Order: sequence, then C-alpha cells, then structure tokens
Amino acid sequence: MESNLDAFFILEPMRDAAGDIQDLRYVLLNARAERTLGRPRAEVIGHGMCELFPELRSDGMLARYVRAIQTGEPVVEERSAVANTGQTRWYHLQAVKLGDGLGVTVRDITRARQASEQARHQAIHDPLTGLANRAGFALSLAAAIADASKDGHVVAVALLDLDEFKPINDNLGHAAGDQVLQHVAARLRDSVRPSDSIARLGGDEFVLVLPNLDYPAGAEVVARKVIAQIAKPMRVEGRDLVVTASIGISVYPHDGSDATLLLKAADAAMYRAKRAGRNRYAIHVPESGTPDPSAP
Repeated sequence: MESNLDAFFILEPMRDAAGDIQDLRYVLLNARAERTLGRPRAEVIGHGMCELFPELRSDGMLARYVRAIQTGEPVVEERSAVANTGQTRWYHLQAVKLGDGLGVTVRDITRARQASEQARHQAIHDPLTGLANRAGFALSLAAAIADASKDGHVVAVALLDLDEFKPINDNLGHAAGDQVLQHVAARLRDSVRPSDSIARLGGDEFVLVLPNLDYPAGAEVVARKVIAQIAKPMRVEGRDLVVTASIGISVYPHDGSDATLLLKAADAAMYRAKRAGRNRYAIHVPESGTPDPSAP
C-alpha cells in the first residue's frame, strides 16, 4: 500500500446517538494520500473528513460516501481540487464499501486531462490565428441555433473574405500573408461582443456567428465596424499595408436551418459585395430581389 502510486485511505463512520452518519473519520492512509491531501498523516488520522475539508460536505461528497456505505454501490467520479501551489489538479476517485466504512483510491489524472483538453482545443481551433476552425464554427453555430429556436431570436452568420489577398502572398511571401491573417483575427476580436463567435474557415476566409441580434440593423452595425477596423493600415514585414474585406450576411431562420444552408446564403451575399466593388457588405436576399449591397 505504501508503494502504491495512487492515494489510498480508509474511512469509518462517525455516528450520532441516533446512529446517523455525521462525518467519516480517517483511520489509515498511505504516503501518496498524504501528498494528495496536502497534510501529514499525523494531522489526518483520527480526524473527520469534513472537519478537515468542510467543502466536502457542502458539495455533496459526504452524502455520496454515506450512500455508498448504506447501499454498497461504489462512488466513481472525476473531480478537481486546488493544490497548495495554487494549481488546479484533476483526480479519478473510487470509493468502495469496506466493512462498515470505505476504501478510497484517488489517482492524479491532471496530465491526462490536460492532454485531452489540449487535443480538444487543437481539434476545434486554427493554429495560426487561435480562432475557432470550421469544426469549432459548426459547434458555435449549432449552439446559437439551439438557443434561438427556444427564445425566438435570430442568429446572423457573417462570412468575410479578404479582398485581393493572393497578391500579398505572391509578392511579399507567405510569412507576410500569415501576419495579415493574424492582424485580421485580432481586429475581429476587437469588433464583436463577448457572446459572438469568430472562426477562420481556411485561407483568408473568416466567419462570425452573431446571436441575439435585432435584424437586420444589428448585423449591419457589426459588419460596418468590422470593415472599418480591417481597412486600417497594418504593419507587416516593415511596411504599412491596407487590406479590405467583403462580407456576406445570412440569418437563421430566414436563410436556412443549418450551417450548410446559412454558409451558402452568406457566400452568395459576399460575392455580391465583391461584384459591387469590394470593401463592403451585402445581406442575403432571395433570387427574386437584388437590392444594392451596402457600402462601408
């Protein structure tokens, strides 16, 4: 037990006069448990669990342990705790009935949890800009649509494509092009609300998910702000560049019920903006009507 890499301790019930369990007393623990609990065993053995860690009563841990003793059903869960260093650590915990008490095994899974979170982050984020990628966009839009379907709000999708981006890569190199994309990502972050989502779909194409908007006025306000921000000079490879963008806007539920339909509608509107002279936005309209795109 002492050489076990997992923390292990045994708890026994502390009952009141009526026989009800009021706390659980530590009666044995190994060296790893000392490190996990952050206290030497001399300060732990003989003391109540909730006496030393009152939060275990308020967060329901004591109740789950008592139920395990009463029913014989083990407690198996993952939980986090703040270590003495201030770092949050994650643990896999298993508590099984042992006589009239519990045997508890705790394994530190912080590294595995961090690796899993990092893998998940990488799966839904663009490594160049730090924005969401296409998969992250799909998740954000699905969540926004689910909320909108309940409260009746609209969700705008603003598809943005940089104007004449290819010559930057061709003439200045891909490193300069990457810097431009990073500048654009930063300016997009500064242009939207905390509730909005931004993604890079690939190349020089970005998309915004704008929930809970007054349409079309709210979407137009955001589009004008984004266009103005992007058009400001940016310092790239020691020179000032001016880059502009064209934006197409579609709206749930008017223009589609899912990401595919909304992106298709926004893409059609964006190309209308480009044909009208670039550096502007256009709102998707049915093919029967083609009002002029809005200039910045």
